[in-house]
Amino acid sequence: MSLAITSTSPAFTVAITPSGTPLQGNVASFQNLTTTGGTAPVCWAVVGGSLPAGIQLDPAGRLAGIATRRGSALVTLRATDSTSPIALFTDAAIVVTVS
Repeated sequence: MSLAITSTSPAFTVAITPSGTPLQGNVASFQNLTTTGGTAPVCWAVVGGSLPAGIQLDPAGRLAGIATRRGSALVTLRATDSTSPIALFTDAAIVVTVS
């Protein structure tokens, strides 16, 4: 997976670091996304674009599944932290590549 990171909240910096097995077509694989900054736990969501077919993002930041096609998809992810009383969030545009 290749990444292009943008941050929209100066109070909460997101640095996306993928770990796990590379996303591959027709093979079960996963990537874990992590952040630095903010208050744990962080909840993840897709807010723009679409993940490759067969790949899903869970709220804990795990991209997983069996991709049905190879290729790349530009998606915008939102990471929302647990700051109280008002949670902070930041968006990151990434390119998810299935090889």
